[in-house]
Amino acid sequence: MHWEKQESTQELRRRLASEDDDVQVAAADEAADLLRTGALDQVEAETLIGDLVQVAVHAQVADVVEEVLYALETGLDHYRPPLSLVRELAVRVLVEGRFPDAVLNIVASTHDRGICQGR
Repeated sequence: MHWEKQESTQELRRRLASEDDDVQVAAADEAADLLRTGALDQVEAETLIGDLVQVAVHAQVADVVEEVLYALETGLDHYRPPLSLVRELAVRVLVEGRFPDAVLNIVASTHDRGICQGR
């Protein structure tokens, strides 16, 4: 079962990297389902979150960015990604000023492993 989940996660990550906006939106919607339900372990989730962040940072189409941000936000109940994974997304918001509320929610849910380990 774990192998099947890993295989499907890899396929999902491949579709997120697609140049087709519709494929990316559909993949982000599927990622939202996985993250919302807590179906991934922390490492798998962080890998997927990192991919979603890269799509959000580099996407030129607002629909793609919105769906990716939705996917990221839906996973916040189950996953706390490290700040380093979402830092680039926060920088994009500072530069462009787009989607500040969604990104603020995402950044607020992160943790810094160095800080956590020091306590």
